[in-house]
Amino acid sequence: MKRLFAVLVVSVALSTPSFAARKAILANVSNYGDAPRCSGSDLSYGESAQNYLASKLTSWGYDYIGKPDNMGVEFHEWADKDKDSKGRDHESPYGVDSADVAMYYGHGSRSCSSDTSTIYMGLNVTGEECGLSYGRDGGEVHWGDTDLNVVLLEACQTVHKCVFDGGGYNSGMRSGNMSLMLGYHGISYEGYWPIKHFENFVDETKTEDLGSEWVDEMTDLMWGDDECATAVAWGSDSSQTSTIYHHSGWIDWFTPGYGTMTFFYWDGCDPDDGEEL
Repeated sequence: MKRLFAVLVVSVALSTPSFAARKAILANVSNYGDAPRCSGSDLSYGESAQNYLASKLTSWGYDYIGKPDNMGVEFHEWADKDKDSKGRDHESPYGVDSADVAMYYGHGSRSCSSDTSTIYMGLNVTGEECGLSYGRDGGEVHWGDTDLNVVLLEACQTVHKCVFDGGGYNSGMRSGNMSLMLGYHGISYEGYWPIKHFENFVDETKTEDLGSEWVDEMTDLMWGDDECATAVAWGSDSSQTSTIYHHSGWIDWFTPGYGTMTFFYWDGCDPDDGEEL
């Protein structure tokens, strides 16, 4: 039996959405290198994850699925105009806050001292930054003030406990519709088995279990250098964040208010470059 613990901070009313068109932005940065690309090591399974989720969302009735990749994944499409002068995340077609759900596959990092996480874009040219930070006071994002409900960050240290403990994932980075963020505490891995786990996770979360199945399926205990899938849910109290965590799905999510954010994880998971949970 897997034991899930939650950490509560501060002390959002819930309503299920009335759906019109459903939209997803699924971004993949697998090719890094010299300018105009952002620097980093290349990845191998981003396109597989992107295409698998896109295929499922298409079969589940999504009206639009954007699939930017590599140098097509740009800072301004993830940053908010109120946080950065270059931000246009509210604009179609690829602005993430113009979508209901979003995924990023690529590299990530965190800073415990500044209570922020960072994901790395694909394009390094004038006016486009490589690192997009979110956390304390929002960084460069403010997700949910247009449409975004759920974001999945398939990268290292994207939902990291020290950032959460420092108040980094607070209301400064989200409002309105934004209810659930999925990612990792510590280093995450890619390969044949991780992508199979990802496919299983997608298959099981059409209508519910989006948060709980993420932590359950994507956590991998290896008795050293574990892979620790984590989630943050926002709500008015712990009961509502638990509802969001257990009952959100790719076609059924919730619109929260404010009050509580909850960190969900697998107790005892001990990753590389992160404290034991």
